[in-house]
Amino acid sequence: MTSPKKTLFQRPVCCLLLLLCALATSLLHAQDSAKPLLSLDAVMSKADQDRTGVSKLSLKERAALEQWLTDFAITVATKTAADAALSPKAAAYAGIGQKHWVKSKADGGAFIQLEDGSLWEVSPIDKINTMLWLPLDDVVVVQSKNPLYPYKLVGERDAAEAKLVTSSRSGSATEAHDGNIELFASTGSAVAYVSPENDMTIYLWAGTACGYLDDENIYGFNGKHLGWFRDGLVYDHAGRLIAATAENFREPVKAAPVKGLKKLRPLKGLKELKPLKPLFVKAWSETPAEAFFLLGSR
Repeated sequence: MTSPKKTLFQRPVCCLLLLLCALATSLLHAQDSAKPLLSLDAVMSKADQDRTGVSKLSLKERAALEQWLTDFAITVATKTAADAALSPKAAAYAGIGQKHWVKSKADGGAFIQLEDGSLWEVSPIDKINTMLWLPLDDVVVVQSKNPLYPYKLVGERDAAEAKLVTSSRSGSATEAHDGNIELFASTGSAVAYVSPENDMTIYLWAGTACGYLDDENIYGFNGKHLGWFRDGLVYDHAGRLIAATAENFREPVKAAPVKGLKKLRPLKGLKELKPLKPLFVKAWSETPAEAFFLLGSR
């Protein structure tokens, strides 16, 4: 609304928003073919409508507002359901202050894997340091003051801020013990994994090589930019979730079958320009996870 009747948006009513959240779930589960509408009379008293200017709306404006409230409530319910399924906190690391050593690195030092199976994504600023690190170099993990990269990998000559991608010390029964980053679909089923030992190649569970990580970007071997990998979460171009590591689920994921034999990796195609990053949200995409990854092999 761009008319003078915009008082409602300048002075939001808290009780209205609370009622919207309470009614959102019932709207999502409604069985009628036509989308049910939230009635303003049901969620606002006459006094509130007079005070906010709602009572002065025309019938057409009132109907439009009720439609907007309905859509907003469904959006809130969808996001709440996604947040309930995924943990908002990154996995904690139990090996702080202990001496470790570099097992492998990938993407020119953008990812560092330690001997305990933990995998770290290095800050782009500090990649200039880790690109010179070698296997068997000693590393001590300490906490940093950077909220984006809450840990620091301290080497013999320099250090690098980093964030934990996966950790074998997390205590998860489904944690990979082969050093791979296992990815699960919204259903909790294993769908793919990232192999640090194979230059961060993304394999489907059956063994098909369909893409690879380039920093936080996901590219297919055909050169297509597929999405982003951040904090153990795979996002598509719309900013919605495709897959996640087991540590990002609140409930235990399903038992994963045995991985298929790795198939030969194709040559990497010329990378297309990556799009602007969207707003990342914790809501699942409608695209099936396997179909998403297969876009990189076509």
